[in-house]
Amino acid sequence: MHEIFTNTFHKHEIILYKNNTPTNPDSTPTVNVYNAETSVLIESGSAVATGITGEFYYQITPTLSSLDRVLKLEWTYAFSSYPVVDNSYAGVVTPYATLSDIIYELSLGKSPSDENYIEPEQILFAERLARIQINNYTMQTFSKRDGQQTMYGIGADSLFLTEKMLSIDSIYEDDFLVYKKTPYYNSLSDYDLALSETGKTILIANPPNQSVNRAFDPFGSTSKSRFVNGKRYSVSGAIGWQNVPQDIRAATVMLVGDILSRDYQWRNKYLSRVNLSEISFDINSAAFVGTGNAIVDSILDSYKNVGIVII
Repeated sequence: MHEIFTNTFHKHEIILYKNNTPTNPDSTPTVNVYNAETSVLIESGSAVATGITGEFYYQITPTLSSLDRVLKLEWTYAFSSYPVVDNSYAGVVTPYATLSDIIYELSLGKSPSDENYIEPEQILFAERLARIQINNYTMQTFSKRDGQQTMYGIGADSLFLTEKMLSIDSIYEDDFLVYKKTPYYNSLSDYDLALSETGKTILIANPPNQSVNRAFDPFGSTSKSRFVNGKRYSVSGAIGWQNVPQDIRAATVMLVGDILSRDYQWRNKYLSRVNLSEISFDINSAAFVGTGNAIVDSILDSYKNVGIVII
């Protein structure tokens, strides 16, 4: 699957084969672009021929790449009047550090003739590995996507989320719509809803001088202005981070530097001792814990999503 960065243009290419040979179809293929997770059609258009037999591309624009998601491209064409449908996929991701960030911070060469020059493809692959390490260590992603999460009420006027949210589009209570942002609908509460400062809790926003008891209700009050105890709430909206935090960007650059260095290759092979003709060294066991970089681990510790209640 192709990986492309958010808010960028990308020529998504495909080669059409007939009997294992690249072949031009009867006419230019049409392309439908879907959200692969929800199967919702986003846009339709025509492919563009590259001039090479059987090769076409579809232009992915910043409109399509505005959020982290997987795009499914459905190519429709015909060989000798026989209809054919092919599917290809593009994963839209948010980089935690850009190519220019990494080159500048690590003082890498900008052109092949420069000292310390590294091929951009190698740098981008290292950024991808660093991003995966950070996601695994913190148990969250530092990007923005449309999605859904499901929680259960505890009889209070707050609902604790497992992932940080930026906005709420709709809420279902046991499969029944109880809140919708546009057009506005709210049968859940007498008051509007709000996200806490951390984005990890939905609060019923009480008007001034009016109070709703926030105490835990073990009996699950069915009155309005509460998330009923034991009820399942499915919340849809924007999940994640509006921007990548600066310390996450710095941690990414440091990990990329590690990945591009030779000592990372030894650690990656689970070697505890390395003997070379000119030097030998031991690798501390702590290097195999976390990301292998103590400074990075200390930065990421404050972002660990450990499932505790945060209001």
